[in-house]
Parts: sequence; structure tokens; C-alpha cells
Amino acid sequence: MVSEVFSAIDNLEKKVNGDEHHSTKKIETIDPKDKVKEGVDILTMDASKDPWKADSSLEMILITLCASLNMKPKQSAALLTNQNQYLLHSVVKGLKGKFEPVTSWFKMLYNLTDEFESIINMEAQVN
Repeated sequence: MVSEVFSAIDNLEKKVNGDEHHSTKKIETIDPKDKVKEGVDILTMDASKDPWKADSSLEMILITLCASLNMKPKQSAALLTNQNQYLLHSVVKGLKGKFEPVTSWFKMLYNLTDEFESIINMEAQVN
């Protein structure tokens, strides 16, 4: 099970670094200022929002965490606190010993790699 997680991470790194190109959706050309917003209000965030329609990289991460780990936005945001220590612990140890939610999250991120890269590039242009 752990080897599957590391394999998924390796595949994600290859795709992000340009070693592989698998596009599951066409990415639209959008003005970065229209697409990217700063910050996410976790108290009003819609956790069921389509990750393809996320307004920031943080929102995309939170939406995917909520969907795959079956958490509320506030709980997902808590995983990212303390230098991602809690998220790292969940990835290494699983959630209550189960790795299916973690591998599901990695697969979801892998499928969103192109859109995630696009949002990060837009955020870099805005900032």
C-alpha cells in the first residue's frame, strides 16, 4: 500500500516536471486576475464545489481534501497547519490506519495536475 502511495507521488512529480503529458480536460486561457482570488474563507467555502472551478491553489487543495478524506473545510485546513505536519502524518500513517482516502486524494490531485499548474502559474503572475 505504501509503495502505491510513493508510486503515485512519483507519477505526479513526473507530470508536474513535464516528463508526462496527460490532459483530461482542456484548460481555458483566462486572465489571471479574473481567475485567482487571494485566500479562502473556510467557514463559507463550498466543499462540494468542482475542483476544476477552484479560484486558487489553496481552494483546490482544500476541495480535494474534503472530497477524498470526507472532511469539512475547517478540518481539511487544520491538516495544513503547523507546516503541514498533520497532513504528512496522515499520508504516512493513513487515516485511522486506512490508506484508501490518501491514495484517493493523490489520484484526484494527479488528475487535476494540468489545472493545478495553470492556477499556480496564474497566481505567480498576479503576485
